[in-house]
Amino acid sequence: MNNNEEITTKELVLLFRKCLLELVSKWYLFIPIALFFSAFLFYQHFNYEATFNAQSKFIIEGQSGGGSLAGILGQIGIQRNSGKTNPYKVLEVTRSSVLAERVLFSKMPDGIIIANQIIADYDFYEKWKESTNKNLLGFVFKDSLNINDHTDMIAFKAVISLLWGSESNRENAICSINFREESGIFVLDVNSINEDLSLELGNNIYRNIVHFFEEEIFENHVESVNVLYNKMMKMDGEIEELTYRLSKFDDSSRNLSSSLEDSKKYNLQKDLQVKTAAFAEIVKMYELADYNLKDLKPMFMNIKSPMGPLSKTKSSLLIVLAKSAIFSFFLWIIWVLGVFRYREI
Repeated sequence: MNNNEEITTKELVLLFRKCLLELVSKWYLFIPIALFFSAFLFYQHFNYEATFNAQSKFIIEGQSGGGSLAGILGQIGIQRNSGKTNPYKVLEVTRSSVLAERVLFSKMPDGIIIANQIIADYDFYEKWKESTNKNLLGFVFKDSLNINDHTDMIAFKAVISLLWGSESNRENAICSINFREESGIFVLDVNSINEDLSLELGNNIYRNIVHFFEEEIFENHVESVNVLYNKMMKMDGEIEELTYRLSKFDDSSRNLSSSLEDSKKYNLQKDLQVKTAAFAEIVKMYELADYNLKDLKPMFMNIKSPMGPLSKTKSSLLIVLAKSAIFSFFLWIIWVLGVFRYREI
């Protein structure tokens, strides 16, 4: 070890000793800092509002890619998407105002609209006292949202903001949904101050997600399948009628032969042959379309549903004390040594 290194080491030791002595001499500054943090954290603890957590977990299975089937189905007017349901589409649809409207205008077990329950539980009337729109005082939603009513829309947007938060801040929202890429599991959490509200929101949101992706999004496909089915049944009836007429014709013209009778019989046989060939094609198209619909539809599998009684979140006094001690200790060190270093300069 050379002289420069020995001097540097000595300086570090001396500096450490000075800092330690400075901290010891300023120990009393820890008290006001600790009191400040303790007062703040204790205030949060004693004013903590417990919430009830309703959590759902689900996965989406049952879809496959298009392959050669897409080209065949395209010929009969059925478009086939490729690949599985985009998980980020599920997240966006879940947080959309369209889905929120359906959820918020569902009813609680006691018949109250969920949106009105949120307004009452979260004291929106107190917040709206300062609003210039006096119609918000005592406001309640009717059975459905009136998009042409200015007051309805203001209240609706306020409730949605509490329900899902905003694009930039979802921290204090009642609901949250996340996708775990490593496991492919969607997690829907609802945390509200009302146990019944948490349960109803959790179950309603999940039901509406499933209905949208399993039913609504495939309405055009279902309509195409139904059209093919109706054509198939109609043609089946026509073939039955032609078969009956041909059979009846054979019975009535038995042992009789003429060019006119032969011509009638030939025409009936020709019609039956054409109808049968067309029927076979329609049956094939129907089976392909029906298979495509079943194959395309995602299958939602609920692996965890919220069930009462729900657990209530609590604020721990021990955690509050630990946080207060840690924050106070580090702020005390930074403050004392910062002032000490400033004086040294």
